[in-house]
Amino acid sequence: MIIEKLTELDDSKRILAAIFTVLIIACICYYTIPGEFVVKLRACKAKNTSIETKYTRAQRYDTDFIKLQKQIEQTERQLNEQRQTFFSNKQAFSFFENIETFALAHNLRLVSREISMPESLIAGEDAEQQQQFLKKQSANITVAGNYFDIVEFINELTDRLQKVYITNFNIILPAGAKFNPNASFDIALLTYLSEELEK
Repeated sequence: MIIEKLTELDDSKRILAAIFTVLIIACICYYTIPGEFVVKLRACKAKNTSIETKYTRAQRYDTDFIKLQKQIEQTERQLNEQRQTFFSNKQAFSFFENIETFALAHNLRLVSREISMPESLIAGEDAEQQQQFLKKQSANITVAGNYFDIVEFINELTDRLQKVYITNFNIILPAGAKFNPNASFDIALLTYLSEELEK
């Protein structure tokens, strides 16, 4: 039907009809094909923006996680450094049991050794909750011997990584004696009752 009508037209009108047809097709192609690409391009851009946002968020979380991990490692190092200054329960027991051996090594005679029960460092309501943590273990020690040996003995007791506190130090020469005074003192340790340190 269109072909029949085109054959009825003269040459100049056919050329105009052909040009008009080409222009219509070009317009349709211009607005339809690029329009689809524009829609697809916008969808891709939106998807890309979403991915970039998620990536940025993930990077921020990753950075926060690394910072948190470093803080945990630093806190663990500090805790371990602090724990090294305390005795475990077993170490404290061994320390007090070996005091006589330490004294004999310095030519001293152990006159008395009274070990007290561990005391909680926290009083009141928190004491029960904190029982597994720091406690103070103390003993009253009396030794007899040479002055210089007593000094060396005290140095050996305190010269260690863990903290050892000497208090109430008294040195007296027994009545009628010219040598070998008695030295009495209280010795205190901080003990950390941790299963990890007990192993």
